[in-house]
Amino acid sequence: MSQTSYPLNQELAFAGMKADARFDEVVSYQADGAVAFGSGVIAGSNAETEVKIPDGDTTGFRGVALHVHKAPVSGNARYEDTEMVSVLRKGRAWVPVVGAIATSDAPRLIHTGANAGSFTAGTTGSSAITGLEFASSYATTGANAIALLDINLPQ
Repeated sequence: MSQTSYPLNQELAFAGMKADARFDEVVSYQADGAVAFGSGVIAGSNAETEVKIPDGDTTGFRGVALHVHKAPVSGNARYEDTEMVSVLRKGRAWVPVVGAIATSDAPRLIHTGANAGSFTAGTTGSSAITGLEFASSYATTGANAIALLDINLPQ
């Protein structure tokens, strides 16, 4: 059967999508466990070659896991354990956020619970990360909330 209806409005973006074609720096790492697109990642078991979702702290923050088009495994669009992860260290990307976000807020990486790897302006269960800045706002809370994040991590 052919498609007979089309959405009139497309989504603005999706988590892990690069925002523009400006100069950026992307580094490849191996996933140490599943990594959702757009998540902030930290050093994995092997700090030189692996990244993972934060699990209690944000020590060794590496950047944001960029989206890649791939067939989802078990219904989840993400990097699976041991897959190569494209990590944005300099540039601008869409990231998942929890709570209301303003461009004046200092981005914080959530390091505990179901939202680990997402970003917030709140202080509970999160840590401030140097080199990050919100480039858009998000006024309400809800599932699939995203905001633009400028990333400029040191070498």
